[in-house]
Amino acid sequence: TNLGSVEFQGEDLEEITMPTTHSLTNISFTICNLSEATVNHVLANARANGMVGGNIFLDGGTNAAPAGQGIIDKAFLQATIPPNTVTTN
Repeated sequence: TNLGSVEFQGEDLEEITMPTTHSLTNISFTICNLSEATVNHVLANARANGMVGGNIFLDGGTNAAPAGQGIIDKAFLQATIPPNTVTTN
């Protein structure tokens, strides 16, 4: 998939299945109602696809905070060179 960005805003969004491979540089699901599992999935997917220098916005609304491996994936994404900007609740 050659998409550069994917964005959605609204509390009706509760679950996302990201494509297995992609070249996204901007992922934004703000002010949604994402579960912990979905937030972790987005972060793991970005890490698996080698995202660097991008933006991931998963904050606002009632989005869950990452937990377990999601916290590790968030830290990894923020430590890349160039770093990714990653915001979560």
